[in-house]
Amino acid sequence: MAPCDVNAQQSTEQIEWILVDVVGETHTELRYNIDRAMSVVCGTEKTSACVHARLSMFLEQAPEISFQVYFPRWIAPSEASPDAISYWAYTVDRLCKHELGHVDIGIEWRRYVAEELLSEPIPRSLRGSFEYIAMQAYRDAQATYDDVTDRGTRVPPWKPSTVVAKP
Repeated sequence: MAPCDVNAQQSTEQIEWILVDVVGETHTELRYNIDRAMSVVCGTEKTSACVHARLSMFLEQAPEISFQVYFPRWIAPSEASPDAISYWAYTVDRLCKHELGHVDIGIEWRRYVAEELLSEPIPRSLRGSFEYIAMQAYRDAQATYDDVTDRGTRVPPWKPSTVVAKP
């Protein structure tokens, strides 16, 4: 089951959720263990989740794209602190919004290539350049999104509270 609610457009996509178990009794332990576990599977330091896209382009056809979303799953202890529970709810909300933003970029990239760039035949001599440019545009859009959102951290900071949300 997906840990995030997907919108109608995202629900038609091939999204595979790969959940990575994390533990922690306090919000500090939880934050540390999320970063540690996800950094290993995502291959990047200090990351809390990631999306890997599989792209395939065959000219004169719409490109295909599928997504693997690596996402933490908290194995909550029976004695988790209220702050840890609150932190988990905040983290899941933030990560869902950010990672699904990456999915949206992929969906829009595929639409743009199919509807705008492939609307006219591409001369055989330019096909390699076209594929390179289209793929580079996708990578650039993803990188820009991470820069603009500061890798998903440009949201209100989490603060300990007495409000308890269930994991």
